[in-house]
Amino acid sequence: CLIRVTPRGREALVTDFGLAREVVELPVKDPERKLSLVGSAFWMAPEMLRGEPYDRKVDVFSFGIVLCEILGRISADPEILPRTQDYGLDVTVFREMVIGCPPRVLELAASCCLMDAFRRPSFTEVLDELEEIAETLEPPSSEMTTG
Repeated sequence: CLIRVTPRGREALVTDFGLAREVVELPVKDPERKLSLVGSAFWMAPEMLRGEPYDRKVDVFSFGIVLCEILGRISADPEILPRTQDYGLDVTVFREMVIGCPPRVLELAASCCLMDAFRRPSFTEVLDELEEIAETLEPPSSEMTTG
C-alpha cells in the first residue's frame, strides 16, 4: 500500500501484483492465450494497452511504475511521470527527476519498465535484486526528511 498526499488529502493506493491470471495455459505468443484485464491505464504495461497477448510480466511493469512513483515522489499520471509515445517509461527524463537515488534502485525500476516484456525481470529476480541492494545501503541519517 502506498499513501499519497493529494489536494484531497491522503489517499491509499492498494496494489495486488499478480492480477494477470492465466485463463488457459498456452505459450505467450499463441493468439488464443487470454488473460484477465484488470487495473488502471496509468500502471498498465504497453502490451496490454496495445491489446496484445501478455503474461505475468505485465505485473512487473506495474510494479516498476509504482517504484517510479515512490522514487520520484510523483503520480503515475503520464502528464507527470515521463512516458514515451509507445507507453513506456522515459528513462532518460526520469533519471533527471530522481537525483540522489541509488543507481541500482533506479536501474531496477527501469528494467521493470522495459518495453520488451521478455527482458523484464521476474518477481523472483526483482526480490533478489532488492535484497542485494538492501545489503549495500547505509541506514538513513536522522537529518533526512520525508517530504
